[in-house]
Amino acid sequence: MPLISSKLLSRRALVLGTLLVGVFAMSAGGAAETEIRLVTGNDYAPYTDQSLPEGGLVNELVKRIYDNLGAEYTIDWKPWRRGFQEGVTGEYLATYPYIYNEERNRYFLYSDVVYKSNLRLFSMIAAALRPQGLEDARGRRMCLPLGWAPGPKLGELFAASAIHRDQPPDMETCFRLLSRGRTDFVLANEIQGWDSAYAAGLSSEDVGVSDFNIEVNPVHVIFSRRAPNHAMEVERFNAGLATLKATGEYDTIVEKHLKRLSEKRNPDGSPPDSAETN
Repeated sequence: MPLISSKLLSRRALVLGTLLVGVFAMSAGGAAETEIRLVTGNDYAPYTDQSLPEGGLVNELVKRIYDNLGAEYTIDWKPWRRGFQEGVTGEYLATYPYIYNEERNRYFLYSDVVYKSNLRLFSMIAAALRPQGLEDARGRRMCLPLGWAPGPKLGELFAASAIHRDQPPDMETCFRLLSRGRTDFVLANEIQGWDSAYAAGLSSEDVGVSDFNIEVNPVHVIFSRRAPNHAMEVERFNAGLATLKATGEYDTIVEKHLKRLSEKRNPDGSPPDSAETN
């Protein structure tokens, strides 16, 4: 077994100690005066859903961060549009998870990236579409629920009507449309896609997924610009996130949620999602 040098151990201890000092300093510096009211929503597997263990991967990460900070907080579950609007007005300190776009940036400050996953295309095996790239979807229909923001390249294709976008209220309905031949592709990360496909009564015998990524989907916790101390609260959350990663808790939580789907879906034991988590 290779030996780890005392210098390397000292360096790691120094990094972790610095992070912890920063977190505690911010906690003691008046941030406790801010009421930490958070809001999220359902049907966003693996990130947030009340039916998932701990409310989903991102929900558990957020809770662990605030638990480690020793903060008192509440988490409400509301329809996405309502939760977002109440975040805009400052009724909630923060909402999650969201990807970045310019419109949201007008109303919210973004945390560091909490989690990244790869978005892929799902299609019916019987349709034999087998896209080799996003360009193969031109002239087809693609399902992405109402209010869900596409990445820049896909957004351009939607705007130019090169790909027709179907926009039902949730991801499960996307897969129901797919099974009925009313859309050609569903865009989702693998965990979310398979969970929604199962909920729609489909299986891996019915649905296939592309072996290429359409885009990387980084998600954040977003803090209302109208909430008191919002800038300081973002810094405190980011420090807590960095500490969670430095201690290894972050990887433990992520691996637990990925393992859940791997055991549920993949007979060969391969990972369900090639996520970039750092």
